[in-house]
Amino acid sequence: NKATLVNPNLSQVFTEMLKDKFLKESKLDVVEQDGDWTLSGYISSYSTSPVAISSDNKAQQTRLTIAIDVKFEDKFDKKKNFDQSFSNYSDFDNSKSLSDVESTLITDISTKIIQDIYSKTALDW
Repeated sequence: NKATLVNPNLSQVFTEMLKDKFLKESKLDVVEQDGDWTLSGYISSYSTSPVAISSDNKAQQTRLTIAIDVKFEDKFDKKKNFDQSFSNYSDFDNSKSLSDVESTLITDISTKIIQDIYSKTALDW
């Protein structure tokens, strides 16, 4: 996790969700080394920003954005290899604190990013 703002659980949650996606939706297995495909990466950004500003200049919603930098290597088809950043966000009402909704937002955002990663790596396989 190389983000300025760090959620201590995000790396583990994201990794497990990514593994589950590949295990459930492909015929691939997770191995520790010498795999046909290698996925590695890090959390490059975890940030909040105000959105939906009201007429009195107060934010009515806040956006949580997560970005993951991913390196993908295919042992047999080097043309598929890539280094790319994937990001997504979710908004929440300012009547709630980030800590109240953070777990749900992380799951929502991670699911979207993982689908993007899966689409880029496995859908044409």
